[in-house]
Amino acid sequence: MFNVKFGIVRGLMIGGIAMAGSNLMFSWIAKVGPSETLFLATILVDNFTTAFSTVAFVSFLTVLTGQAFSATQYALLASLGNFGRTTLASFSGELVDYLNDWSLFFIITALMVIPSLIMLYSLRHYFADLLDKAKKRDELESK
Repeated sequence: MFNVKFGIVRGLMIGGIAMAGSNLMFSWIAKVGPSETLFLATILVDNFTTAFSTVAFVSFLTVLTGQAFSATQYALLASLGNFGRTTLASFSGELVDYLNDWSLFFIITALMVIPSLIMLYSLRHYFADLLDKAKKRDELESK
């Protein structure tokens, strides 16, 4: 609903910022130690922000794909979109071992979203135009 009302690009921006915030909550847990209440809040926030971001990303990819080849295009774009996350995740254990500090690790992961947000912000007009063209294309195809 949010993506429909405020736009997919804005949804992606808010989702990225929210996910960085949830990583900062994990950092907070690492600093203060075990707390069931903080853990519950962190898991709730993390699951909500992950779902929100996933919906924004799926909405973005769905609008970009054409109806004739939507499954193939969506699969390729989704794989490409998740490639960096899955590739970098394989080295996260090495980084934690090097840092020897989970709190700092989660702060770094929260900061890692900044380049993506800057890129998304700088390309927002391009993406908005691209999404508008895709909507017009879909309207013509459905007639």
